[in-house]
Amino acid sequence: MVPGLGLSPYIYTTTPDGRRGWVEYFAEAGHPVYVFNPPRNVDSGGLDTGALQNSDSASLSRWSIDRAWPTWGFGPEVGDSYEDVRYPVESVDQLVASFPAYVSTGGGGGGRQGGGQTGGRGGDQNSTSADSTETTAGTQTGSTTGGGGGSRFASPQETAALEALLNRIGPSVLLVHSAGGGSGFAVAQTVPDLVERIVAVEPVGAPTDPQTVAEMGGDAPFMGVYGDYVDERGQTGREEATQTTADIAGETNPASTLLSLPDEGISGNTHLMMQDDNNGEIADRIITWIGD
Repeated sequence: MVPGLGLSPYIYTTTPDGRRGWVEYFAEAGHPVYVFNPPRNVDSGGLDTGALQNSDSASLSRWSIDRAWPTWGFGPEVGDSYEDVRYPVESVDQLVASFPAYVSTGGGGGGRQGGGQTGGRGGDQNSTSADSTETTAGTQTGSTTGGGGGSRFASPQETAALEALLNRIGPSVLLVHSAGGGSGFAVAQTVPDLVERIVAVEPVGAPTDPQTVAEMGGDAPFMGVYGDYVDERGQTGREEATQTTADIAGETNPASTLLSLPDEGISGNTHLMMQDDNNGEIADRIITWIGD
């Protein structure tokens, strides 16, 4: 399980109001679970502080609730919730406390460490709308794959660490969230024999080029998952790209699909659906798909 930019394993291990996290649901279903802490996070133990100090463009950032609240679909502005929101907003302080400082390269994002914690629309993938994200995020990578390939949005350090983890644990279902999709899709191309299935929760960098999709996991089944208020969050482009990935993958593996929760009659889910009050229901749907 790979969290998005500026997020920690916390999003998978628990919930702000103390309910079970996805780690427990998946483990109870018989799946050994590994939660990846991206090396750009200060608390990961994998941060190259020397490189950070010597970089002209890198700095430490941290998400602010002012940016996260509307961007992740809690409501139109902080303190104003959507009527049907599934996130436990009454306990959102617990989420805020979990935000790690992380290395930001190329822009404002979630709010500078030690600053006003308000953050602008900079180059951090998780903190912008889909179209602006996919433009600015490309400056953070060293390789490019045509047609919206995931490696275009991948952090080389994160990709290398994730690949090393898969080499250690063996063939796995790769579950990625948001900006974690970039590195996840890149790794699925690099070591396809180690990726049995791909679950992408509102990902950045979903590839739309048939060759790229075919290379991910060696035609491994692909599942995209999307919550509610996509238009309001400016995530329409991301969802359309994820649908395209699922359609292309479905040509060779019919198990591939896009699970749009609103289309299933499930409303109010947020970008952090793994912590929403119906996170168990969503986990069950993913677990069932994995077992098909």
